[in-house]
Amino acid sequence: MNTIGTRLPWLAGIMVLGFVALQARLATLHLDASVSAVAVDNALSTRRLDAPRGRILDRRGEILADVRPTIDLRIRPHYVEDTEALRLTLMPRLSEAELERYDDAMLSEGWDRRRAWVIAPDVDRATRAWVSGNRPFLAGVDLGASQQREYPLGGIAPHAIGYVAEVTGDDLLRLDRSRYRAGDYTGRQGIERLLEDELRGVPGIDATLTTSVGRRARGSGPWFDRLTTLANNWDVPVRGGGDITLTLDQNLQAVAEASMDDRRGAVVMMDIHSGAVLAYVSSPDFEPGELVDGISRSQWRGLIGDPANPLMDRVSRGLYPPASTFKMVTAAAALEAGISENHTVRCTGRTQIGNRSFKCWKRGGHGIVNLSSALAGSCDAWFYDVGIEVGHVAIADAARRLGFGSRTGLALNGERAGLLPSDSWMRERHGTPWTMGDTASAAIGQSITQTTPLQLAVMTSTIAAGGMRPSPYIVESVTRPDGTTARIGGQRAAVDSGFSPEIWAAIQAGMERVVDRGTGRGVRTEGLPMAGKTGTAQVVSGALKKLRPGYDTEDHALFVAYAPTEDPQVAISVIVEHAGGGSTHAAPVARDVLVAWAIGEGILPDPEILLEEAEVADAGVQP
Repeated sequence: MNTIGTRLPWLAGIMVLGFVALQARLATLHLDASVSAVAVDNALSTRRLDAPRGRILDRRGEILADVRPTIDLRIRPHYVEDTEALRLTLMPRLSEAELERYDDAMLSEGWDRRRAWVIAPDVDRATRAWVSGNRPFLAGVDLGASQQREYPLGGIAPHAIGYVAEVTGDDLLRLDRSRYRAGDYTGRQGIERLLEDELRGVPGIDATLTTSVGRRARGSGPWFDRLTTLANNWDVPVRGGGDITLTLDQNLQAVAEASMDDRRGAVVMMDIHSGAVLAYVSSPDFEPGELVDGISRSQWRGLIGDPANPLMDRVSRGLYPPASTFKMVTAAAALEAGISENHTVRCTGRTQIGNRSFKCWKRGGHGIVNLSSALAGSCDAWFYDVGIEVGHVAIADAARRLGFGSRTGLALNGERAGLLPSDSWMRERHGTPWTMGDTASAAIGQSITQTTPLQLAVMTSTIAAGGMRPSPYIVESVTRPDGTTARIGGQRAAVDSGFSPEIWAAIQAGMERVVDRGTGRGVRTEGLPMAGKTGTAQVVSGALKKLRPGYDTEDHALFVAYAPTEDPQVAISVIVEHAGGGSTHAAPVARDVLVAWAIGEGILPDPEILLEEAEVADAGVQP
């Protein structure tokens, strides 16, 4: 009994010690987990990795838009000690636009004051050296690696390609915040905007363990391995943007832009069978690279206030009277109604309709004309006559079947549908009924009918293709970083306009005559037979034009064409604003582009090769 009593205190002490040890171990484990969590929070440094934006290529693989690495001058406003002093220090090295970005950064609030604002993108080596050598005096200023959108060919097809610009506060409200943050860039126009999701890619995250002074942590053992595993779980791989291949041919695009010579207007060339857009020119244009770098507010105001409106996409949004290019529509309606292509009209220079006298553009008249000669000479009288006979409803129906009055489906830059007026529209808009005079004006395309250059190209393609109306498209494919190719956009099935082959044969013959010996004969090209139609669209009445002569009252010049005539492949429409006659100002532009296309296809010889061969031959006969 005494032995048991003696041992009980020892046994109790051992039990207490064991309990204390167990509690200590549990506390250690809990502390270890807490320390690990705190350590990760304190030591884990994450860096966002920007995804490289996809390229934009033309049909032959020429790069139209790319990215390149840059070093940017950045500022974190939170760490700037003296705003005005720093501004004065940086002023000699910053442009007006960059100083405006500096001021915007200094006015920021909340988290924006801690983020890095890119003040001067892509700084030169001298600026980088200056910043590095003056870091003690540049609190809040640093240099950061980034990437910048560039357009290697300059201003080629900017309305089709578009441009990128820094996101705004409004952008961030609609964009995916997991993919965008302040300071990022997004597409603003054209393909850059339309296919932003494909081009953008997905940014990644690089997580590393760092020491208290910001250097990469190094260590070993279970605890360090556990922290490293936790850090690795934060890593997110970058997924680059896809490459977009367009249907555009940069060579044809360059020829068309050079031929327009910055005159206001538009050029569209299409493959008549597939609908692929080969050239897409809105003139004047702009330099997309300048908008990426950022321009000052005064420069932006000057750009958007420019009377020439260079930012406007005239191809899909410009509205113009179709003028005499619309006469093929009236001809189709007349032939379908049973009027013969051999129906004749005597043109004296004036046509009486009701109590109004309508002029033909040729003062003395064209004499007796049928469809073919009326198209060749662009005689108004024949189309007044048949237009009144078939009526405006039939003409409007033919126009719709040829692509007028509705969007083509290109889905670029907010394409407009144009306007095909009707009796109800006239009553609603002007409070008057439709008259025979309105029909006469509509029959020659001089009425309130409004069309886009893109719609004119579709109409011409439909005529060339024998009535099958193609749907224009400009995106051929998207190639993603994993190598897979996706069809986005692409060719769509052509729509039968419903006119008989005989109708198109008659109209095609008249358009061929336009170039052979009609109003478009000035662009006739040996070796490249083409068919076309000139047009001159009145902007104001003849009386007002005489009263206020000048650029703003001058007529628009139009020309549509397809080639070659025996086996049509491409169609083109050209509009030159306030230029005068279509045969003088628009037709030569179309000829330049068609000739360039024919040389590229081997239909016409390359003049440079011929010149080289001639020089070689001359050298061979010299003693």
